[in-house]
Amino acid sequence: MMSVSCKDMGATDCDYTAKGETAQDVKDDMIAHAMSDHKEMMDMMSESEKSSMMAKMDMAMKTEM
Repeated sequence: MMSVSCKDMGATDCDYTAKGETAQDVKDDMIAHAMSDHKEMMDMMSESEKSSMMAKMDMAMKTEM
């Protein structure tokens, strides 16, 4: 199982943690959460910023045992 949290991504006021079997599952979960709970932030981000966010998720990803 893999995971990344909003706190890992810099959102100190959100306790959400995305989880999945693969890195893509985690990214999909986190993007769905961000579009639902952080829509205003996502709407203001450029494509370049979104790409940087995806790379940051790769760096922050944790493997749980």
